[in-house]
Amino acid sequence: MKVAKLHLKVSRQRKDKAIKDALALVQSNDLVVYEALKVRNLVKNRQLAKSISDASWYQFTEWLNYFAKIYRIVCVAVPPHFTSQDCSVCGRRVQKSLSTRTHQCPNCKTVLDRDHNAAINILKKGLQYLGNYLNGTVGQTETDPNALGESGLWILNGDIENLSCLVEQGISNSDVERIPRHSVA
Repeated sequence: MKVAKLHLKVSRQRKDKAIKDALALVQSNDLVVYEALKVRNLVKNRQLAKSISDASWYQFTEWLNYFAKIYRIVCVAVPPHFTSQDCSVCGRRVQKSLSTRTHQCPNCKTVLDRDHNAAINILKKGLQYLGNYLNGTVGQTETDPNALGESGLWILNGDIENLSCLVEQGISNSDVERIPRHSVA
């Protein structure tokens, strides 16, 4: 009986932390992009299974999506394929083991922390998906704004450096209405 109470307490603590972290992330951002990791596959690794289970990744993403809908912010889950191996500058795939913590691109000589490189790639993918969604090209492999009769307003070729310019150039009112925002109460 005592062990069951301890398990219940730990379970409730994990849930509470997932809720608080997801809520804080949603309230402090207008856009959240994350890797849609398959937790079930990750816990097959015996060396990482306990750490992954303790982190409650799945529960966190469920709460993240829930709060994103409530606060009307954009939350994008991107596939995790090659986010830590592709160079965030030139796009070249640089194979590395999990123990290698530094990304070093032989093509463009970029040196970044592996997680920082992956974060940039995840953000690029998320912005590309968002641009495709807003342009009505979801499911197409390449976006050609001229073929759609639109300006080059959205993100092409992973160009996120000029994101503020995209907003400043003037998103039409119909586009602004399609972008969910949380209200400041």
